[in-house]
Amino acid sequence: MAELADVGSDLVELLRAPRADVRGGAAAAVAAYSNDPRARHAVFPPRDRDSARNCEPHPSAHPLMKALLRVSSDAEVMIARSALSALTNFAIEPSAVALLFKLNAAARMFEALLDGEEHKSLRTLDSLRAGLLANMTRHPEAAQQMFERSGENVSSYARELSEQRMRRVFQRLFTEPERFGAKKELIDALESVAMLGANLAAIEPGRGLLLDGGSETSIVAQSCSVLMRSRNPTRRLGAALLLRNVAVDERTHAELLSWTDSGDVIVAALVPLVYHDDDLPRPIEMEELSGAHPVLLRAVELAKMNKAAQYEKVLEVRVALAEFLLAMCKSAAGRTALRDRKAYPVLRCAHWHDRESAVGDILHQVVDRTELLDEDPEALPVSGAKNLSASSHGVSKP
Repeated sequence: MAELADVGSDLVELLRAPRADVRGGAAAAVAAYSNDPRARHAVFPPRDRDSARNCEPHPSAHPLMKALLRVSSDAEVMIARSALSALTNFAIEPSAVALLFKLNAAARMFEALLDGEEHKSLRTLDSLRAGLLANMTRHPEAAQQMFERSGENVSSYARELSEQRMRRVFQRLFTEPERFGAKKELIDALESVAMLGANLAAIEPGRGLLLDGGSETSIVAQSCSVLMRSRNPTRRLGAALLLRNVAVDERTHAELLSWTDSGDVIVAALVPLVYHDDDLPRPIEMEELSGAHPVLLRAVELAKMNKAAQYEKVLEVRVALAEFLLAMCKSAAGRTALRDRKAYPVLRCAHWHDRESAVGDILHQVVDRTELLDEDPEALPVSGAKNLSASSHGVSKP
């Protein structure tokens, strides 16, 4: 696969061709090659653990990425699609991400996502643009570049403008009708924006951006609605990971726990884990939920009518939710809040019902911590405790 690097200069010339069929053929070829890790590594060698040798991008990398970025806004949709697919795949490699930031790729993707055009073919392009942003922020040091440019003097106005772009893209996620289904016209162009939010939550400036606005308008609060209502598993996973990554920073707990209305984060995490079955050793009893949030009470009522109606079906989402609740157990305020929100009966039944040890083991730890009334830190169980840290996720676009 080294031939991609060897013919990089030729591909650049073809990507600049005035004829659309020539540009399209070159973009499609690069997109196909970029699916193969060997081809990507020929252009962007992976980091050597023992030394920095052979880690510099191939000389063709800069002109190739620059040409792909230019073609990504081609008037011919299929050409732009191929270029964006290639960029999204290359962004899996950290050294490619560093180059893309230098070429201002993130700002260009945000601007394109905000241009207001609406057509099913353009939704495909928006999906790729959002996927590229998600991949560019998979690593915390790269996500940091969304907020600052190393070695450059960036004005406060420019930084604020950049953050405003991010907020507006998230507002698209929350306000536009959700499309979800197997048909192409139902493509959800913005599902990867949820994963972008999860990646930004892994760094401190990102958490600040996501929490800004409090329980009413913050990205975190609005993600709670996505978690409880979205039919799209990628959106739900992004929202769950966002909550998890925010809560890993114990300093955010006071802010999160001050939201007791529609943005109650603990209730949002409990609702997808509600399960009722009279055959359980000890099903949820309404008396146990005295004083619980109305949203949680309604979820339990629905579960009693149809036991499988709302229990989260996607394992990765359940794991992220369980890890969020475990992260909230790091603080005494978080453990108290879990008790106050009547988490125990919900988690007890979820633990009995869920056959996946990846979920059950974590829920068991949460139950241990929330049911210990002695708040002496030395009394809290530590054996087998899961050590949580913020995690980031990307996408692949063929």
